[in-house]
Amino acid sequence: MPSPPYLDRILLKEGIITDDHKFPFNLPFVRELDITFDNEVSFLVGENGSGKSTVIEAIAQLCRLPVGGGGRNDLAGENSPHAKSELAPALLGSFFTKPKDGYFFRAEFQAHFASLLDQRAEDPDFLGDPYSRYGGCSLHRRSHGEAFLSVF
Repeated sequence: MPSPPYLDRILLKEGIITDDHKFPFNLPFVRELDITFDNEVSFLVGENGSGKSTVIEAIAQLCRLPVGGGGRNDLAGENSPHAKSELAPALLGSFFTKPKDGYFFRAEFQAHFASLLDQRAEDPDFLGDPYSRYGGCSLHRRSHGEAFLSVF
């Protein structure tokens, strides 16, 4: 039997919506948001603009991962246009267990992460090799697919 996922369930806090005309509460699914994760892999499917990324960003924040992508040690990074989820504060997350480490992979912001690693490599105050976990060199020196595989 497969192991349970780390995240068990997300649901909307009671009485949290004060203005359902304001994003993200104007998204149709939000009022009844209650998702149980009972498989190792879940897929969110919907039309463009339906809120899939909004939910994924909220899940990332609930899991203490940077909304713009990256690992926990990248939470303070400013290389992303998304600093926080507007939906996450309205949600409750239930976990089977919380992983000690994690990574939120966002393909559209992977270039920002690669730039962060390059900045760290040039920073004399950064201790260690920022590329050591990602193949030993800048992700910008690889194709998109190669860089993705290096991160995975």
